[in-house]
Formats: sequence, structure tokens, C-alpha cells
Amino acid sequence: MKNLISSMTGFGRAQAESAAGRALVEVRSVNHRYLDVEVRIPRLLRSKELVIRKLLSEHFKRGRLEVYVTFDPAPSFEGIRARIDRPYAVAYHRALKELVEELGIGVMWEEWFLHHADQFISLEEDTAAAGVAWETVERALNEAVADLKRSRLEEGERLSGIMRECVDRIAARLSRIEGYAPSIVETFRTRLTRKLADLESGIIDPERLLMEVALLAERTDVTEEISRAKSHLEALRSTLESDDVAGRKMEFIIQELFREVNTMGSKANDYEVSRLVVDMKGELEKLREQAQNIE
Repeated sequence: MKNLISSMTGFGRAQAESAAGRALVEVRSVNHRYLDVEVRIPRLLRSKELVIRKLLSEHFKRGRLEVYVTFDPAPSFEGIRARIDRPYAVAYHRALKELVEELGIGVMWEEWFLHHADQFISLEEDTAAAGVAWETVERALNEAVADLKRSRLEEGERLSGIMRECVDRIAARLSRIEGYAPSIVETFRTRLTRKLADLESGIIDPERLLMEVALLAERTDVTEEISRAKSHLEALRSTLESDDVAGRKMEFIIQELFREVNTMGSKANDYEVSRLVVDMKGELEKLREQAQNIE
């Protein structure tokens, strides 16, 4: 079964051409707790921003996505229309001309109109032309999204390999601790019994003494922590083979593993176990770092 874990890091790029022009779409993705989309799109196509956001939300569940859309129109393509308020322009010119004649001043009419054109000329997108341009951009967008998904899956496969190696190393160290566990309890019981026997003055009830020793010895038993840690490792392995959104689940499992490993270290009070616990913590830190980049 091929691994389908997806990273939140990736890049997709695609171009499309038509009689209307050429479209280029680039999508960059980095890790983020949720899905956060930023779209930069030409003014002609700004009405399609929500369409782009919806498309991306259908393909991705987590990550910060930056979408860059450019459209280079063909020479014959006219996507912007100029609307001239002719009555306003004529009235404005007539009034100004009368004022100039009255004051006896000279005016460079072409230069004046260039500086004040926005008062009676407005530019607006041609809806029909925008639809034609969008057909080209949409093709590039779909290809860029597919390219990004491939990129994120490839990175996810690489991260999964790293994480599996970490899990295997943790499992190996856990097996060693499991082998030490019975001797740790017995060693503690023997050492404690010997020390108490040295202090025994005949006042202490032997049965009570054995009960206290057994109770303290149980506090050094890490069998339950080992069993739970094994279950967490199996859950992590299973999640690594999943095709679902797994990043948050992994982070939770790793947090629980940290809890069990820390408890082992504090209970065992053994040099070899402490050394193995430190190694496992190092591997867990690597796991947590990689899991934070899984979708």
C-alpha cells in the first residue's frame, strides 16, 4: 500500500494558453494549524477569488497557501472598457474655457485633461471578457493544484520514512527497558529489604515490613507504562499508513508517548533505563518536529 501521508509544505506551478492570452498560476504551501489561503489575482478576475478559495478548501485541509495568478492578455484581447461621462466632460470644458477667457490666462488643454481624466473617465472590467480569461486561468489553476498535491505527497512520503525510523528506534529502546523491568523491581526490593533489616530492632512487625517493601517496589514497576507506550507506537504506525488528515492525531499520540517515557524515567531510578529514556526523548522530539508539518 502506497503511503498517502501529505506534508503541508509544497509548491505547484502551471501555465495555460488560449486565444485570450496566457495564464500562470503558482501555489506555495507551508505548515499552519488550520487552512489559511491568500490569493493575489489580477483586477480583471477579482470576482473569482471566492471560487479559488473554495477549490483549494476541497483539496487541502491544513496549511498556509499563497496563490499567485497572472494573466498576460493577447494583443486582440480587451478585458477593460472605458466609460466616458461625456455630458460632464463637455460642461466642465465649457465652464473652464469661459473662465480662462475671462481671466485671460493660457491653458495647455491636452495636459490638463490628462491630469483630470479620472473625473469623467472610469475603467471597468468587461464581464464577458473576464469569463473568457477565467477559462484559461482555471485550467492553469487546476493543474497547479494537482502539482501542489503531488509535491505535498512526495514530501509527506519523505517525512513518513523519517518518522518510521524514529518509531523503530523508540520501539527497540522500549524493548530493552522491558527486559530490564523485572530486575529493576527485584533489585530495588532486595536493596530496600537489606537496608531495613540493618535497622531492624525487633520492634518492626516483619509482615508489615514486607508489605511496605512490596508497596515501594511497585512504585518502581514500569510495566504498565511500557504497555501503554507500545500501544501508542502501534497507533502511530497505523496513522502513518493512513490516507486521512493525520497531523494533529500524530501530535496527540506523541504527547502521550512523552508522558509515558517521562514516567518511566522518574520511576525506574536506574542508570541504564535513564540513558534509554533520554534517547527516546530525543527521538520523540524528532517525531514531534516532523508531525508539525503533516497535514
